[in-house]
Order: sequence, then C-alpha cells, then structure tokens
Amino acid sequence: MKPLIGICALGRPETLEKCLTALWQHTDRLQYELAILDQDAIPQVKEIIKDAYLDFDLVLHNNFNTGIVFGHNYLMSLRK
Repeated sequence: MKPLIGICALGRPETLEKCLTALWQHTDRLQYELAILDQDAIPQVKEIIKDAYLDFDLVLHNNFNTGIVFGHNYLMSLRK
C-alpha cells in the first residue's frame, strides 16, 4: 500500500491551488496516493477540487466542516 498524502480543503483558493500544483509537480504518483477532503468548502475551492478531480486517487466530501483534526483523522481512517 502506498503512503497517502491527504489535504483538507476549506477556503483560501489561491493557497490550495499552489499546494496542489506543487504536489503534482513534485510527487511521484507511483510512490504516493493523493486524497482531498472537501470540508464544506467555499464555492471557489469546490471549483478547484472539481477541476482537479482526475488528479486525485480519492475525492471525498463532507456536508459540513468537521474541522482539520477530524478531517485528517477521517482521511487516515481510510488506511485501516
């Protein structure tokens, strides 16, 4: 099983876009899996996630913001 790199997305669309670009440019996709969790993000972030959908191994959506800690715990629970 490949190590999982997970991102919880809430707001800050410019920062998210820069992070995703850096991940795609510097991550060996044969070595890692990428996951993104939409934590009831703002519309601009939802659009970035929608555009990036094919570049992720997992795209998950929460209907409300569970917070960063619970979001990351949820992503990590996928590995059990």
